[in-house]
Amino acid sequence: MADPFIGEIRIFAGNFAPYGWLFCQGQEVGVNQYTALYSIVGTLYGTTANPTQTFKLPDLRGYAPLGWGNGPGLTQHPILGQTTGSATVALSSSQMPNHNHTVQCTTNAGTVSSPANGIWAKSIGTALYSVRTPDTQMAAQALQTSGGNTDGSVAAHNNMQPYLGINFIINYDGTYLPRP
Repeated sequence: MADPFIGEIRIFAGNFAPYGWLFCQGQEVGVNQYTALYSIVGTLYGTTANPTQTFKLPDLRGYAPLGWGNGPGLTQHPILGQTTGSATVALSSSQMPNHNHTVQCTTNAGTVSSPANGIWAKSIGTALYSVRTPDTQMAAQALQTSGGNTDGSVAAHNNMQPYLGINFIINYDGTYLPRP
């Protein structure tokens, strides 16, 4: 395999960073100790309390790398060195596609009060709906929720794709590529 370039990032299965490499965990490292690497990444991955002495490495813990810049079909344009996205998301009703639910019903009288997997039927007791035409209104007790919100409120849910924990490493001791 060819010598790595300083600033090159690779995926590494080991639990240690090999010689010439550092973990991509957002840690601060010394400008004087890693001068060549600093000349390539600078402060792209965050500033430190003492930016003339230290700089931050990329932090790929919990993030998927993504090419930056404009491209076809992109609604957001990733910016080099910036993180975005969320492990959880709460959808609003405006973000959900239009959809319908099919409801089975009959004009025959019901035979039990709470049939399992049943259909709506005429009440065997208290009338649950009116017979106004053409806009029949269901009585409040006819539509009882079971296991979900119907009030339009939102709650965050997991938004993470399947993943495997693995290390990303960045080279500091390879071939230096001067800027064009």
